[in-house]
Amino acid sequence: MSLLEQELAQTRPFEDAATETILALLKSGDLVQRELQAAVAAHGLTWQQYTVLRVLRAAGPHGLPVLEIGGQLIEDCANVTRLVDRLQSKGLTERVRSQADRRVVYARLTAAGDSLLRELQGPLYQQRRRLTGSLTPTELEHLNSLLEKLRRNVYAQREAA
Repeated sequence: MSLLEQELAQTRPFEDAATETILALLKSGDLVQRELQAAVAAHGLTWQQYTVLRVLRAAGPHGLPVLEIGGQLIEDCANVTRLVDRLQSKGLTERVRSQADRRVVYARLTAAGDSLLRELQGPLYQQRRRLTGSLTPTELEHLNSLLEKLRRNVYAQREAA
């Protein structure tokens, strides 16, 4: 019996390899995300809040329109505005209205937000190394390649629909 079958209390074989692979991918993603969530929770953040901060850091000093942040997150988020609100209430982000178009509101990282990201950098790096420690660099490259191939297929299916 495979680990996945044990984790899911599977009493019958999976329908096919595709079903088992998708379930393994979802279970693995959930498990890894929970571990990473625990690392950022110690600093008063949710995983989604952390990813918003990362996106804003990458955007640079001008920030990003709030409505564009969602497209750069790792996972879909129904309410980016609410996430930015919470981060702003913690002093980690700020909003600035566009001078060119007053309807557009930019979110950008504050010094406190940047400082928190720098503080989390080491612990999250160590956590990622622990989580992937059983894989060799070659295996990691191969896994990344396979996951990219899977995502490209999903995007192609969406475009064809």
